[in-house]
Amino acid sequence: MDKIQKKREQENQSTRLREVLSALKKHGISQKAISVDCKISEDKLSRLKTGEKIKNIPDSFLEELQKNYHINPKYIRLESEPVSYTHLRAHETSA
Repeated sequence: MDKIQKKREQENQSTRLREVLSALKKHGISQKAISVDCKISEDKLSRLKTGEKIKNIPDSFLEELQKNYHINPKYIRLESEPVSYTHLRAHETSA
């Protein structure tokens, strides 16, 4: 992968992370709560969101997101497609 492709992938991962954090915020979960739950400083979380000075989103952070909020790390890593909220609700109600 060349530098341009790598940069584009990093930007896309940051975009997906922003989408996830925005969705969590809509459900009343603050960035401060996420940083505590995921064992990451608020400053570093802010830098991850913007992609500033961060080459990769740490696996440990993604593992904590999955553990605490059931966020699939593969989605942020661009290894899977998004699933609609309606689809998720259908799984919840069918259980």
